[in-house]
Amino acid sequence: MKKSVFVEEITAAFITESLPKLAESFRAEGATAATATATAMAAAAATTHDAAITTARLEASTAERARILGIQSNALPGHRELVAKLVADPSVSAADAATQILAAERVARGTRLGALQDDEKDLIPPAPGPTPENDVNKAAKEAVALAVKFGVVK
Repeated sequence: MKKSVFVEEITAAFITESLPKLAESFRAEGATAATATATAMAAAAATTHDAAITTARLEASTAERARILGIQSNALPGHRELVAKLVADPSVSAADAATQILAAERVARGTRLGALQDDEKDLIPPAPGPTPENDVNKAAKEAVALAVKFGVVK
């Protein structure tokens, strides 16, 4: 004869006490499903993480390449050491580098101008003599006189 049990509410505690084998089966089934879900989620997270790292590295290397090319495009002759220093410093943008290179060029040109002005003071002034304009006028007058003498012009 079968015994029937009427219960108002079936809870985990009721199943554990009344049907221990069924409770253990539920636990094993849940643990397997949870393990599979956790494994799948961990794999997805690892893949997403790896993709994010790869993307970040690509973006960073592209930005650094653009920064270096920007600095090198602003380089002027005679400033190789400054450009190398600016390229080596990752905190310097291409615009900041251009400003520093132009400032260094202004200093170099000012120094060169001062040297040229000092050299000019040491030059011996040219001796006074015929100017190129006078030489051209004299030559033109001589050509006209010859043309009249030989009858080319009247």
